[in-house]
Amino acid sequence: MYMLKKSLIKATKATAVLVSMIMFLSFVFPISASYAAETQKSSDPVILDVTQEVVALGNPFTKATFANNVWDMQTYNGRIYFGHGDYDKNAGPIPVIYYDPANNKFVTQYTVNDESIEKFKVLNGELYIPGIDSRAAWSYGNFYHLNTSDTWEAFSTIPGGVHVFDIAYYDGKLYAATGVETANMGILDLQVSADNGRTWSSAMPQVNKPTQFFLSNRCYSLFEINGNLYGAGRLSGQTTYQRVVEIDATGSHALNYTSDLLPGIDKSVQYTMNRTVNFNNQLVYLLEPYKNYGNVTGNALYTLTSVAGTGQRLSFPQTDATPTDSLIRDQVLYALTFIKNAQGAYTNIVYQSEDLSNWNEMFRFDSATFARSFEELNGDFYFGLGSSSDAVSTATGNILKVAKESFSAPSLVEEVQPPILGTPPSAEINQPPVEEEQPAVELAKIEENNGVYSLKDNFTGYAEGSNGAPNWQTGAASWKIRNGYFENNLSTTSFATVNTPISNHVVVESEIIIEETTVADATQYKSAGIAIHSDLKNYWRLALTEEPDSLGTKRYIELKEMFNGVWGADFTGNTKLKSSESFGSGFSWETGKSYTLKLTLTGNNILGAVYDDAGTLKWQKEYVLEIGKSLQSGKAALTSKLTTVKFGNVNAIVKQMAEIVKGKEVSEPLVEKALVEKADEDFSTEADNEEEGADQQDENQAAAKEAVSAESEEASTSDMGQAPEETN
Repeated sequence: MYMLKKSLIKATKATAVLVSMIMFLSFVFPISASYAAETQKSSDPVILDVTQEVVALGNPFTKATFANNVWDMQTYNGRIYFGHGDYDKNAGPIPVIYYDPANNKFVTQYTVNDESIEKFKVLNGELYIPGIDSRAAWSYGNFYHLNTSDTWEAFSTIPGGVHVFDIAYYDGKLYAATGVETANMGILDLQVSADNGRTWSSAMPQVNKPTQFFLSNRCYSLFEINGNLYGAGRLSGQTTYQRVVEIDATGSHALNYTSDLLPGIDKSVQYTMNRTVNFNNQLVYLLEPYKNYGNVTGNALYTLTSVAGTGQRLSFPQTDATPTDSLIRDQVLYALTFIKNAQGAYTNIVYQSEDLSNWNEMFRFDSATFARSFEELNGDFYFGLGSSSDAVSTATGNILKVAKESFSAPSLVEEVQPPILGTPPSAEINQPPVEEEQPAVELAKIEENNGVYSLKDNFTGYAEGSNGAPNWQTGAASWKIRNGYFENNLSTTSFATVNTPISNHVVVESEIIIEETTVADATQYKSAGIAIHSDLKNYWRLALTEEPDSLGTKRYIELKEMFNGVWGADFTGNTKLKSSESFGSGFSWETGKSYTLKLTLTGNNILGAVYDDAGTLKWQKEYVLEIGKSLQSGKAALTSKLTTVKFGNVNAIVKQMAEIVKGKEVSEPLVEKALVEKADEDFSTEADNEEEGADQQDENQAAAKEAVSAESEEASTSDMGQAPEETN
């Protein structure tokens, strides 16, 4: 077996040997056309077409065709990870899938709560995913980290991170390149964390900020040159917003660049820097035009030695070859390119260079669409097929392999095995099974770190029929864990609380599926939801509610308070609270469908939000709390009444009690701001169409100025004790 670099040097520098051998070997073995193409003149380069040696490993993705674009591939721990999804059309949640070459199978390892995975980053030897478009509230952006136990952990901690386009590790800190709402532009476009992503602060230059620092207030890429870190937004050959941020030992600086950074581009088009790698003391980057999501027309590979210098556009022997990806192995840079012969007919070419000036073609192969990304592992090359939004191919998402034996020169002393003749294998041939990774099932447990308690519970690891102890406290025997859900069907109001201290900083989130409602009494309300619970006379409840049969069984969502035994104290008498403009009051939930409910208490505010199974925000309401007029502390809890309900995937975070003085907290909040702000209807001064959900959200907000219904609910009794009367 050959080392990769030695094999490739043989493949390119042993051309004369190959040419002289081909005639001899063709009499001994049935040599495929891949070794014989274009060898009429010994002075011509050998064009090594390996189309017939390409192995189709299969297509492990299940999203809409375009969302199967393999945006990125990353080798890690002997695996090849694939990025896919669609953050324009909202394809999430997205499974984290890798290929295991040792066992020839695809494995689904995890699922991110974002609309796409478009980038993997290996930082300080560990694997990360920036959350490009969170399916949850946009107050905080996401990133994901593969920890040492080979399990993924999610961090929803990046303030204002509507999009997290890139992350980097520099000088012992994490940096995040984000796209933010208009209110935070020029402030949170670039952020830094000194505690591994738990908390973040602005890394933007503290100067007189322009209206927009970056075009559309979005920082798209992070990269290093000459020991400094840089953040760049959309690049333009024109004069508008020609800025980058420089981070060095002295802090953050605003720099202007000139069109020299982008020589030869179409100045009417904006570009983003992607696939940035450092090679031979230079930055190599792919310039991609910012238009038509997934478009590759106009791609160009550049090199740069200084942000103040001049970019150099790299040229390939096949002058019309379009680059899509690059990677480095053993001091050699490899570039993936393609040529479009006709619609549905592409030739993919892999080049190699040791100096970025002289390029050798390694091999080429044909496919129904272009290869968007590639990786190398143990000398073999793997390719992920993609397509543009204006020409979507059914081959999008196919994973291909070209083994090193297909492009390495055969040794004169080794037995040469004849290549297999015939047409390329279909996706069905040699396709490994897609298997779900089966990690050891462990019981979730409440973690405590510096006074912050957290529980991520998917209700596995418990004995079937368990009541959730020790993580949960229940006052009713009806609470049972079955098949990965916490179930309840009690006819009276009951609670299951997370076993943590009471706090005024509580976040609780849970999947809820109401299977059916019970007609025990035609005058009673039915509900299931989540709560911030102190005792039976004091709690906040966010619930899916159904009015009594006698009133027509209307279904809606409500966030209401039980305070000092008064139900609905949030809008009653002298305890009436101020609330922000809510939306979604007309939304009607359905039985059998999954919804995610999230309730966030930060001492002075409480926010409730409900999402459907596609991650679309359907309902939202916020109250401003006042001392003496409202409940401001409690525990995370689940609750139901007169419903057969299943709770799943609970995420609860509780910070130790912070003292409140005159309505202001003395200690810092759990996060800088945990409440969802109303999305700005225009994220930029340009006509961005990246988030079709934004327009829908505005429509929902405008439509939600209806009054919340004020029907009454009969008193209910819990096994935990007698509950005061609840009225709507």
